[in-house]
Amino acid sequence: MAGKTVLEARPVRIPHPVIPLRALRRSITHLMRLVTVGILAGVLASPWPTHAASDFVAIRSKSRKFIVFGHSHPPIKESSKSDKKTRSQNFIHLRPQLLAASCERIKEELFRSLHLFNPSQKAKVYLTIVPGKRSADQPVVISSDHFSDGWLYRVRIPSTIETAILRKAIIKTLLLERANRNVGARSTEIPTWLLEGLARYLQRETVSGLLLHPDSHTNINQRKGDPLFQVRKTLTEGSPFTFNELSNPEPGFLTDDGSPKLYRTSAHLFVRRLLQLKNGPICMISFIDRLGQCLNWQTAFLKAFKPHFESLLEVEKWWALVLAQFTGQTNWKTYPAMAAFKKLDKILQPTVKLRPSEDKSPVQTQLTLQKLIGKMDRKVQEAIIKETLTQLVLLEHKSPRELAPIVREYRTVLKSYLNKLGSSGYAAITKVLPYTGITTLKRKTVKQLNRLDQRRAKAKQAWQERSSNLARQSRNSLSTPNDGSAPPSGKQAASAPRR
Repeated sequence: MAGKTVLEARPVRIPHPVIPLRALRRSITHLMRLVTVGILAGVLASPWPTHAASDFVAIRSKSRKFIVFGHSHPPIKESSKSDKKTRSQNFIHLRPQLLAASCERIKEELFRSLHLFNPSQKAKVYLTIVPGKRSADQPVVISSDHFSDGWLYRVRIPSTIETAILRKAIIKTLLLERANRNVGARSTEIPTWLLEGLARYLQRETVSGLLLHPDSHTNINQRKGDPLFQVRKTLTEGSPFTFNELSNPEPGFLTDDGSPKLYRTSAHLFVRRLLQLKNGPICMISFIDRLGQCLNWQTAFLKAFKPHFESLLEVEKWWALVLAQFTGQTNWKTYPAMAAFKKLDKILQPTVKLRPSEDKSPVQTQLTLQKLIGKMDRKVQEAIIKETLTQLVLLEHKSPRELAPIVREYRTVLKSYLNKLGSSGYAAITKVLPYTGITTLKRKTVKQLNRLDQRRAKAKQAWQERSSNLARQSRNSLSTPNDGSAPPSGKQAASAPRR
């Protein structure tokens, strides 16, 4: 077959399309969000079999930031007596339409108070109304998930909930959304005083209310009363919380009788006065933005409010002055002697996180100052002793006469130890300032603290004996007749008619 060309058939390779890595990640993120929303919808629809599928709705708020899932007309199977009790305790029966509008109203009021007039709407908030549940039986659950392009927030809310709990849940979600914008995968912790103070502040500043009820009506001609009337009354009758007590609340303090109201009222006034400072809203926004960037909120607070405060001690003094001017008390309230002794005992035993072993997590433990100086390292000692000095300064001004000199001596010893700690072991040997080793300095400070502890114990015992003697004398004076006549004999007392 000469002269003919033979064509050989070869397979043709078609190049596959190349998908960019960024587009692939974005597609996976959107797919995960769709799956999350589908799971939420399925979980919501399953526990309510008596309703038709058309009754389940998903409502988007005005700004398209909040998406609420729930039934538009949920049944309320309660007796009339239970309904009356529910209304008296400020409970609300949630519906998706009203919840979406309430979230939008709270967001607008919060942004208005912080002077955020054109905020960027980044993360979405998905709210789930759990049917047939009360806030007393099931608490509000706020979860945050971090994706490659941002955060997503989910809130599970019982269908019947107390208005104060719902208001704080929405405010906390908004604060988290703002604080998590400049952080990685670790969510930010919101200080308790900030959440409680902002919740009370927004509640008092709004005339028509933050939450919409099924039968609520708004009166635009409603006159606004004094938002600080109840605050002034509560703080005048009780003992307001100090800055240290607001910063480090004791566990379970919000469940005690009397303490929750006083704490929330103190936090309300504290937040209000911070916002009234020069450029206060700007400093507050900077504080919220820095929460996720710092190890603790105290550091973020000092950086944000640097034009006004240089240390936490200045914040404590400023807050004490605010309380004195607000309550009309120009002088310090002196603690009762026994209360002052208890506060001093608590200050001298700071709480420290200790690790029992290498494989166990740290546990909060109370240590005396002597053990703190002997066991803990230098940085921990400096931080705790500085905080102790701040508390001793405030206690000295509010202590009775028999305790104030002892508190002053504690301050002097701790301040001297803190000043010498930086130079101990490193200073040159001179005739003016002789060399003092760290071991010698610790031993000397511990001896001084032991002597002060003995002096404090004797003063406390003397005060207890004096108070018991006064109580005994008062009982004897009440039992003695005023006219000087002898008490009646046994027969006369028996024959006397009973009254």
